[in-house]
Amino acid sequence: MSARGSLEKDTLGQFVAEVAQRRAPDLVPARVLDMGCGTGEQTHAYKKVWPQAKVMGLECARPLVRFAHGTAEANGLAIDFREANAADTGLPDESVDFITSIIMFHETTAAQTQEILKECWRLLKPGGLVLHLDVPYHAHRIPLIKQATNDWQVRHNGEPFWTGFVELDMMAELARAGFDPDHAFADYESAGAATYFFFGGRKP
Repeated sequence: MSARGSLEKDTLGQFVAEVAQRRAPDLVPARVLDMGCGTGEQTHAYKKVWPQAKVMGLECARPLVRFAHGTAEANGLAIDFREANAADTGLPDESVDFITSIIMFHETTAAQTQEILKECWRLLKPGGLVLHLDVPYHAHRIPLIKQATNDWQVRHNGEPFWTGFVELDMMAELARAGFDPDHAFADYESAGAATYFFFGGRKP
């Protein structure tokens, strides 16, 4: 993200919010859910962009949830951080207007990907938006040498699900989870020289 110049800690979250506003300009979310929020810095952006919204961050690692809560409190941001699995959040049906994640899906299995997408569809209100950001390392976009180094990462550098993620047909995965293909997407957005893979959809 250095292509964007001077960075704040929530710069990537700001970018996601910008993309969401372009793709759903009519959406003013009352409830925002950030899945796999980690230490929570990117979640801050959603509270800043939509200060009237109830913003929630979910993370399965308890120490990160505690850190995220403390950081938000220190910055004067009322964000609800919870320890939960993105595939089984425990939240009510059709209770969220905007669901997002940043570089979460390539850290999980193909089977879990489908379960998370089903959970997104269950949680999404009619008219709501799901917008996930992840790595843009699909084979048709990168040279062979990059494909080889990515394979090395999978085998030797703690990225066991990376290749499996980029080999998924995400439009097919979204359709299997309940998303209407006419209202779903799996494409790319750029921020300066950096490009990211975005996928999700709206519930009619």
